[in-house]
Amino acid sequence: MAAYSTYSDEMLVALLKQEDQRAFDQLFRKLYPALCFFAGRYVPVAAQAEEIVQDTLFKLWQRRNDFDNYQSVKAFLYISTKNACMDGIDSEQRKLSRDHNWYMQQEQMDHNAEENIIQAEVLLEISQAITQPPSSAGGS
Repeated sequence: MAAYSTYSDEMLVALLKQEDQRAFDQLFRKLYPALCFFAGRYVPVAAQAEEIVQDTLFKLWQRRNDFDNYQSVKAFLYISTKNACMDGIDSEQRKLSRDHNWYMQQEQMDHNAEENIIQAEVLLEISQAITQPPSSAGGS
């Protein structure tokens, strides 16, 4: 068993195409720290950056036959990581917007609920006044 850490980057890519998991592991160990740093520039939570990088590296494994050299592997990883970060940011912004809209709707519903209660009580009193027989006020 050869020490994969001594293999050239191009040799690791060639072995990766042959489904060599140890070559993938070596590439993972080599590129993971820099990719996490890169992702951390887009997303503020380290755990989220690490998850994005892990997902991106998994995509590399899934698409390992698409790459002919180390530069194309690195380009794929950096572009995919950036895109995943941007997707995460967009998703978070949409979530914040939905949360804000929900909160505003809740406030409006609470305000409307008070008005609706008052209206319902007034209508109840009017309805009761209409349906009650008039009281005799003189007693002839």
